[in-house]
Amino acid sequence: MSMVGDRLNPAVAAQLKGKRVLVTNDDGIDADGLARLETLARRYCDDVWVIAPATHQSARSRGITLRTPLRVVELGEQRAAVTGTPLDTFMVGMQHFFDDRLPDLVLSGINHGGNTGADIGYSGTCGIVMEAAMHGIRGIAFSQHTVGGVMDWSVADAHLNRVFDQVMQVSVPET
Repeated sequence: MSMVGDRLNPAVAAQLKGKRVLVTNDDGIDADGLARLETLARRYCDDVWVIAPATHQSARSRGITLRTPLRVVELGEQRAAVTGTPLDTFMVGMQHFFDDRLPDLVLSGINHGGNTGADIGYSGTCGIVMEAAMHGIRGIAFSQHTVGGVMDWSVADAHLNRVFDQVMQVSVPET
């Protein structure tokens, strides 16, 4: 995967220096979009965690698992899959992995398919970022439309760095 504009934005690099980033999604730990966000995060940060659902969990919004035990499968250093909803993965991360320090930024996606209009309310990708905001953590949800159900990753590869840099330069009110 080759991303256009591989030059780091100095302002964003300074903003993320020494920060912790959680990369997650609703499409599952093996999703191509997650790998792209992980690559992006690792360009800017040394403390990157990848915690995502073990399987595809689209349209689960902010749902949580109540009656089924969750399993955490550690897949390497700072990388894990959770057998639950996207929000379960976020909450497990907060309680199981981040007891010393919460993430400073949550990157969710890149969702395989668009999240626009009413879709945002159903989206696990967006639900994670909404929950992060409830915990005072900045989050960005990334999604990309498909054409006929087929994802053209060249679009994300061409624009992800620029979009990330622009969004990171938007000021966020202190909570």
